[in-house]
Amino acid sequence: MPPIAPIVVPCKTVDELWARLDPMCPLAGLARNPSDLVFRGMSDSRWNLAPSVCREYRCEKRTPAQLIWKRDSLTTDQQVVAELRILQLFAEACDLLGLSLPIDSSGFRERWILPNSQGLNDVAKNPAIWPPKELFDLLAMAQHHRVPTRLLDWTRRGYVAAYFAAEGALGRGEGGDSFAVWVLDLERRGLFRDIEVVRVPGATSKNLAAQEGLFTLVRGTAARGQPNVDARVEDVINDQFSHDPNACPLWKLTLPRAAASQLLDRCAKFGVSAATTFPGYDGAAKSTMARVLA
Repeated sequence: MPPIAPIVVPCKTVDELWARLDPMCPLAGLARNPSDLVFRGMSDSRWNLAPSVCREYRCEKRTPAQLIWKRDSLTTDQQVVAELRILQLFAEACDLLGLSLPIDSSGFRERWILPNSQGLNDVAKNPAIWPPKELFDLLAMAQHHRVPTRLLDWTRRGYVAAYFAAEGALGRGEGGDSFAVWVLDLERRGLFRDIEVVRVPGATSKNLAAQEGLFTLVRGTAARGQPNVDARVEDVINDQFSHDPNACPLWKLTLPRAAASQLLDRCAKFGVSAATTFPGYDGAAKSTMARVLA
């Protein structure tokens, strides 16, 4: 049976996409009532919903975990050990800069941050427990500062997702013909329990708070020593809803790449820009370059 997720909704104009993202009329009637929609903007509609730690890193043609192990084929335990190592490196860098972590104590560091920690041994023996809830806050902070993790970013504001999709499409020298805003209905999350919803306090990251962000998490299912398989949100949805395609809770709204500049202008008029989604100097700089590119 061919994949049924996501339901692709091609939009020809900015007005059409904007109407689909109107919070007063979820998906212009496509979503069921009641609904609890979250959104994710992507600068290329061909991309899937794989978390950053499972994607090739820039021009390296390898994922971050493959770069750490210096090999292409990884087992599940090697994958999670690499993910923890990335988090440890982030914590060490924060220490060098005098930056506080969202959760910290000597016991926490002994279990997760120090080399050869007990936590490292635990996840290597049982990869299915990765990542534990006690690391969610630190993972969320790392993810919102562009450190690759297993968390996948979403926002509760459709116009924020539209901004990210258009901004990314405008700044790419190469890419597909369209960009996308993905939409997931969490109202039916009881039907796709293999996708966890991760929420952390807004104080964890100013960016997270400004974007009304949250995350989804898909854990690996293979045992130690087995080949690593990256589970994606759309794969889980396909497995759960293959018997009832009309109930699919995942949509992909697409818009031609040529409309990116117009969409950014629309977002700015509604108060959504880099300056509002990235509070601080980084946001001001991104906002400046967005206006230059537009």
